[in-house]
Amino acid sequence: MKSIIRILAAALVAASFTTEAEAQINFAVGAHGLLPTGGFETDYGAGVGVMGMYPLRDDGLIHLTVETGFNYYGSYKIEAETAFAGFEQETSYTGIPILLGARFVHPDGRFFADGGFGLEHRRSGVEVVYRDGGSDSSTTHSDNGTSFRAGLGAMVNESVAVRVAYTHGADEWHHFSVGVGYRFGE
Repeated sequence: MKSIIRILAAALVAASFTTEAEAQINFAVGAHGLLPTGGFETDYGAGVGVMGMYPLRDDGLIHLTVETGFNYYGSYKIEAETAFAGFEQETSYTGIPILLGARFVHPDGRFFADGGFGLEHRRSGVEVVYRDGGSDSSTTHSDNGTSFRAGLGAMVNESVAVRVAYTHGADEWHHFSVGVGYRFGE
């Protein structure tokens, strides 16, 4: 995972030193609310992201995109009594997606559709706390799974956009999201 973050950081630093041909690269940052579906037992979530966009046509209607971020899919608690002790168990889910995709802009420049395919580094954690003073325990599971996202959006002005999207991930890591982003560059 550290190597993925280092590669992304190096790409962002390299992109900041633009030549004339690279001056067309735009970056956007954003935040979104999540509605987990699929195998999640949570009701809400949130995330942040960064997207790089490179126009494939002179008119700027088709862009190659690279997107990454951090998603918190929420957590849930279970309280139970056993023959030995009462306990609380809290499970939480997080993910770091890395997607390569495309954005198609309507000729009027106000509306767009985009999508991406890639990997998401996923992590789920379980913490158990015993109410009788017994030992606490926690476990963490992490893996990588494929992820596909499709979205529709609108530009509020030249720099601010809103987008709704659906992400379909491996092993039922699916969610709907609604977000707002700010684009740097033209």
